Amino acid sequence: MNNELYHYGVPGMKWGVRRAEKRQAKQAAKQSRMSEDAKAASALRKKKVSEMSNQELQQLNKRMEMETKYNQLNPSAVQRGMKIAATTAVMSTTLITLINNSDKLIKIGKKIIEKASS
Repeated sequence: MNNELYHYGVPGMKWGVRRAEKRQAKQAAKQSRMSEDAKAASALRKKKVSEMSNQELQQLNKRMEMETKYNQLNPSAVQRGMKIAATTAVMSTTLITLINNSDKLIKIGKKIIEKASS
């Protein structure tokens, strides 16, 4: 008989604590930080459209519009970084194209100067 103890748990798992309990605790903490308006909107989002009254739909749409406007006016650092990266990519592509075609551009320029001087 083998008297060894094997533990097949998840790394970092605490004895007697289930992952579902951790998830519920995180959700409860998040809910406690939310404003009353955000809590109401969150509850409305869980409903089906057919279950909502006109007033509830209006409240939810207004909240979603305001959230969208806020996100547009206050971009995150990731969005700003993506915009800078896109601009840099476009500029580098333009520079590479100009460098690759520089010989052609010089020849065209010389032809224009010869025509203008003659």
